[in-house]
Amino acid sequence: MNAGEYLGMQPRFSKDYSRLAYIGSTDKFLAHSSNYQLKSMSWPVGSNQQAETIIDYVDEYPSDDCHFSGLYGYQMSYLTANFLGSSNRYYAFMSEFKGQNRLYVADLENKGEVRWINFLGKTKEQYRQGEYGLLGLHGNVAIVRYSQCNSPSRVYALFFQHLDGNLNDIQVEHVLLDENKLHSKELSEEVRSIRKDIIKLDNGAEGYFLRLSDEKLA
Repeated sequence: MNAGEYLGMQPRFSKDYSRLAYIGSTDKFLAHSSNYQLKSMSWPVGSNQQAETIIDYVDEYPSDDCHFSGLYGYQMSYLTANFLGSSNRYYAFMSEFKGQNRLYVADLENKGEVRWINFLGKTKEQYRQGEYGLLGLHGNVAIVRYSQCNSPSRVYALFFQHLDGNLNDIQVEHVLLDENKLHSKELSEEVRSIRKDIIKLDNGAEGYFLRLSDEKLA
């Protein structure tokens, strides 16, 4: 089905088995992680039918206020990717953005159309804060973990509604399911004081430096 492609992994059927979507790469790569493509095809497969590339490689280095920079991560990053509910059009997945995992939904009927699910309403100044993890998809409900370096993790249930409209018309409601808590007051104060400094090099490479606040180090 994907003759001529270097990689195809994590295939998923829509609920009505009318469409197949998977993560792939036409080009060969040697690293253990790479920039991937999202591909889709109708099912059953017709004679000489080739998969359509929905999200292609992204070569441009993103700015901090961008929402999406392409499909990145490891093979395990896409284990929980799947169609949303009964839709054969919308596909949810997790991908890295400058080392930060984010949750996205792609429109398989419109090439390149992808939406970051910023369900916590982060502003541009807050985009790079925290880490998102897609733990599982159950119909139109996504279970997502959110954590920051200075606060315990939280688990949310995200309810996707209006999947019969356009991508930006999809409504997402979230409910907090669980929250880890630190019972030691002293430890809690130390953790809340943690700061993440982003160190940028001239070539665009970045690194994170986690440290206690200046007041705690004094």
